[in-house]
Amino acid sequence: MPLGGVYYSKAVYEYDSYDAITNVRTDNRTLETYIYGGVRGIQRGEVSIALLDFKGEEIRFYKNSDLNRKIKEDIFDGQKWHKENATDLP
Repeated sequence: MPLGGVYYSKAVYEYDSYDAITNVRTDNRTLETYIYGGVRGIQRGEVSIALLDFKGEEIRFYKNSDLNRKIKEDIFDGQKWHKENATDLP
């Protein structure tokens, strides 16, 4: 299991890959991945997540407003990172 926190990532579904940002939660061993712009139909298929670069450590939030602000910031930073560090998978 990787370190808990936020990663710049790629989601690979069938023959396509999508720029994404992934949160690794160590408390319950889950991955939460946000694909910029979303993708229809992906929830019923097999998806691989490639963690490309570590953005920051896991943070606990006590207010939903703080969490929502951080998520928006991470998405913005992730989209910028992907433009600057284009990677092709598969």
